[in-house]
Amino acid sequence: MKITSENALKEYTFSRKHGKIHIKKYIGNGGKVEIPQFIDEFPVTKIGHSAFERSEITEIIIPDGIRIIGCHAFFQCEKLKKITLQGRIDYCGFAFIGSAIEEIEGIEYLASCDPVSFQKTPFYENTETLIIGDKLVWCREKSDVIHVPDYVKIIGYRAFVYSEAKKIILPEKLEKIESLAFYN
Repeated sequence: MKITSENALKEYTFSRKHGKIHIKKYIGNGGKVEIPQFIDEFPVTKIGHSAFERSEITEIIIPDGIRIIGCHAFFQCEKLKKITLQGRIDYCGFAFIGSAIEEIEGIEYLASCDPVSFQKTPFYENTETLIIGDKLVWCREKSDVIHVPDYVKIIGYRAFVYSEAKKIILPEKLEKIESLAFYN
């Protein structure tokens, strides 16, 4: 979706830097929101820190081209139930804490995600273990022994931070363990 800067100013405050648009603040009325892929001819690449914080949105569509979702971008959006990701997200910083998220369409596009990003959401509470592709993003299993599936090649940043396991059995072909994966 492409919109003019005149129309974008009705919904967002934003900045343009090096030919790219960064959404700074959502000022719209809420409901279902589709972030534009372009404003004028410039690509939208970032949702800024606290950009949608405590807004009245119920659903958000994040287009291909946005690579960064800033810290607390959707913090405490208590009506936000669904997220649709249409392209790779390289960074997602504690973005959705305290929102009402139940469904994430396109979750496979989350290349980097801290488990804390979804804390205090129904999605997090109802998803004990999250594996995206070959990466274990989080595991909150309560059992004493956890067997990580053989197809997992990456243990994500802080993946076991909320696990109560006494023993974790890793796959033989594991390629990478990110920092603080077992911090607890």
